[in-house]
Amino acid sequence: MYNLPIFKNERDVEIPLLLNWLDRNDARYASVLDVGCALSAYLPEVRKLVGYIHGIDIQYDKKIVPYLDEYIVEDFLYADLGYYDYVFSISTIEHVGVEYLPTKLYRELQLEFFSKIVELSKRGFFLTFPYGENDLFAGKYYNGNRRVLDNYLKIARGCKIYKKFISTPDQKDPWGWREIPQELADKATNELSGGVRTICVLEGYK
Repeated sequence: MYNLPIFKNERDVEIPLLLNWLDRNDARYASVLDVGCALSAYLPEVRKLVGYIHGIDIQYDKKIVPYLDEYIVEDFLYADLGYYDYVFSISTIEHVGVEYLPTKLYRELQLEFFSKIVELSKRGFFLTFPYGENDLFAGKYYNGNRRVLDNYLKIARGCKIYKKFISTPDQKDPWGWREIPQELADKATNELSGGVRTICVLEGYK
């Protein structure tokens, strides 16, 4: 359905799932916010599926400018933003707060980040992040785990939530991603050397 490049990482499953979500929810008649729009590879396809789209990221990327109706170069946590029909964020939340090591402030900031996604979405939201039992990766990103997910679900109380866990034994095999039960995902491990091999996907609806 989508003419996408092969990434040989978790984008091989995240981006098709995102595009499918936008398509299923008739986003071509909706306003959409992309939080952490750092990847130019998927925005041309997203552009075909949305009514209008704003993107926010702390870094400027000129390659994505043609695909956005507005590009907001700010920290999402502190930006003054309006409301959107749909808000999505692809593998961004796990990087929030990395600059505050060795304190645990990053967890509080990630909860604030998720809470703002829920708050700004009028109809629904879509979120992906690495998932497993091990937590910290050399200050580069922070795995989600069952405790983190439970906190997200508390924040989104009142929303209809669909969660799934997608995993692969070999991240370099773009066709190897499969849905697994949460019990297996809870015991999964991700490594900097081997890459992310298990992700959580959250869809929320109001």
